[in-house]
Amino acid sequence: MLVVCAPNAFKGSLTAAQAAAALASGVRRGGADAVTRAVADGGDGTLDVLVGAVDGRITEAVVQGPLGNPVTARIGWLSTTEAVIELADAAGLRLLSGSKLNPLAASTRGVGELIGLAIDAGAKRIIVGVGGSATTDGGLGILESLGAIFRDGDGNPIPDGGGATAWVGHADIGPALDRVRGVSIEVAADVDNPLTGPTGTAAVFAPQK
Repeated sequence: MLVVCAPNAFKGSLTAAQAAAALASGVRRGGADAVTRAVADGGDGTLDVLVGAVDGRITEAVVQGPLGNPVTARIGWLSTTEAVIELADAAGLRLLSGSKLNPLAASTRGVGELIGLAIDAGAKRIIVGVGGSATTDGGLGILESLGAIFRDGDGNPIPDGGGATAWVGHADIGPALDRVRGVSIEVAADVDNPLTGPTGTAAVFAPQK
């Protein structure tokens, strides 16, 4: 008998590859054959799974972390023009301890920096895994880092973070659209929650942030 061991990552304990190897070890001790196929759902581990599937490569860059601190994040390359970015690498829960979680201040700006770096390096298709974030800014930080301009009702710049989204009185996303023109950006996620309502992202995911 052949058993396919294809788990997702166990958040905070095992990567998908580690979990697959542990499962396969148990299967083989039981007398069956096993193959491992790590999987991902758009959250932590997505970059490693996709890059590993095609024997791609990974580059690193220092970008802004969720609370403005510099972090080393990765860009995975499936080919010379196809890149994978894991939002959690630059704006993830795993970058903050429980006492530092601050969804009203946390920003996705570093994710936009990664997108810009990938474009500069020749990416024409970018897959962004959006799970595991510590942020609630709706991608405002991503857009700003790509050139979008947001102002409050008095014309003043707004600060980073989810709390600032309530202050937006003017938005010019034209510069960001120009920055990504000609590039396909795809979002990898395993949920389809609307923004609001009892099953909305605000109600379902806010407690983890």
